[in-house]
Amino acid sequence: MIIVETSHDDPRTQALIALQKAHAREHTPPQFGHAFEAGSEKAAKVRFFLALDEETPVGCLGLAALGPDEAEIKTMHILEAMRGRGIGMLLLDHVMDQARAAGATRLKLETGPNEGFAASRRLYERAGFEKCEPWGAYIDDPFSYCMAREI
Repeated sequence: MIIVETSHDDPRTQALIALQKAHAREHTPPQFGHAFEAGSEKAAKVRFFLALDEETPVGCLGLAALGPDEAEIKTMHILEAMRGRGIGMLLLDHVMDQARAAGATRLKLETGPNEGFAASRRLYERAGFEKCEPWGAYIDDPFSYCMAREI
């Protein structure tokens, strides 16, 4: 398993973002969704990382700068058949290293509060993230569950 940095318009990245977005739509009312379109202007501001099993993309994770010392984890998705193999933690560790190298001292993320996002919340908790106050577009959104950790 290797991790490579890619772009928002890489077809492999776009395919995984589409799967993540479909999962989010299934578990979140439309008016509360925060998933963005692959290839969009918003996506262009995110650094994307792919986990590759040989040449096959099996997971992705994005990293977006929030300010000089904060960054946000975006759009994590692991192929369903590959879950439970440590790929999510591998991606998280890599992205935390990338965030530190860019000067971030704090990482934030937003996921869902319901059962459809329970596995992702558990993964983030194992990585040291704790529930925090919402920020930005997540304020006043009952379907946002915000987490953060110092890095």
